[in-house]
Amino acid sequence: MPRKRSTSSTTPTPSNGYAGGSAKLGGVGRKRPERTERRTRERAARQLVRDREKLASLSPGGAEGRPIEVASSAVIEGRVRGMPCVQCEGEYRIADHRSVGPGVRAVDVRCDRCGVPRTLWFRIVTDEPN
Repeated sequence: MPRKRSTSSTTPTPSNGYAGGSAKLGGVGRKRPERTERRTRERAARQLVRDREKLASLSPGGAEGRPIEVASSAVIEGRVRGMPCVQCEGEYRIADHRSVGPGVRAVDVRCDRCGVPRTLWFRIVTDEPN
């Protein structure tokens, strides 16, 4: 016949009912493996990249609907060289500068430091007197 388990115990059990204690109760419990910590850091880094890319697409020049206004096409490449990369703040290298429509230019760039490609949009506006 199997033995009956005693309901009274001399050792108090934690609130979760397990003798080993909860996973996180005031810093007490099992340590997280290095792999879990590394994966958590990697997930956070990927989320940061996604957030920065979304912010870049919403900023001026990040989409065709939000171009940067310039006076002439001669100043576009100078503007691009002065812009930092949104991911690493490195310098852009111009790959292609093309006309998409009347007064609209698309400049394909790649960051020298992190290598992220991007298309920057510009609109040429004339400063004529009224």
